[in-house]
Amino acid sequence: MQTLLDQQVTDKYAYNKKDSKFPQPVHIPITNDRMAKLMLYNENHKEYISLLLSLILNLKYQNIYDNIIFVKPNIDNSNYYEALRTVDILVNIKNKIYNIEINNIYSKAMLERNIDYINKIYGSKRKKGESYAFDVSIQININNFNFKEDDKVIRTFYLRDEEYILTDKIKIIYISLSKIREKYYNLDFCSKNEQT
Repeated sequence: MQTLLDQQVTDKYAYNKKDSKFPQPVHIPITNDRMAKLMLYNENHKEYISLLLSLILNLKYQNIYDNIIFVKPNIDNSNYYEALRTVDILVNIKNKIYNIEINNIYSKAMLERNIDYINKIYGSKRKKGESYAFDVSIQININNFNFKEDDKVIRTFYLRDEEYILTDKIKIIYISLSKIREKYYNLDFCSKNEQT
């Protein structure tokens, strides 16, 4: 079975600093990890992450703004041999964990690593001897590329078979920035969320 991650990708409408019409070196795109963390993973600028999450998740901005908690972006290693995992942006809103990853270039290994992050986050709060209780864990991948055979700007994945969703506590959302730029460039209709 072919997976989405096995499809070819294109970066035709991906942001490229060399193509920028903005003055150099002043313009640093949000797809840059440091800029994303500076703007989004910052309690002094929590209005930005709150707005972004409210648009992506279709939730009330004020509810997010009032309840967002910034979480240390390091995922605990379960054993000595595991590499340290540091995610881009990790927040908690009313016992739901949101991990936002900015993926500037395509790499199947990188996207699989993102899946590993959400799985580790999902099981990270359980301590030895405690009963099983898991928080909803949502991974948002903001991708600066798109899959050639996929026309969707936003795609949501769940653990499921052909008939049922196994659990609603793990969700992965892919957002294609280059697909949004393509719609904008071609003057196609963009939804309010895509425009933001």
